[in-house]
Amino acid sequence: MAPGWHDGVVVGPSSLFGSNGMRVTPGADVWIAQSLGDRISSWSPTSGRFRIVAGSRDGVSGPDDLAFDSA
Repeated sequence: MAPGWHDGVVVGPSSLFGSNGMRVTPGADVWIAQSLGDRISSWSPTSGRFRIVAGSRDGVSGPDDLAFDSA
């Protein structure tokens, strides 16, 4: 490495794969459609909790966007 340069992690790896659709719930959670990961995840900014809501085992394949109804 050249003098004066150093290496290190600036930003860790993402838990998201091709996220292309997001919605914020009334409770302020962020739901994310991940087309390359074949899953839908949610993230709570208040708790920092990240979870997979549905994936390929649940029939999810390349989700492109999200929509919620009144229920």
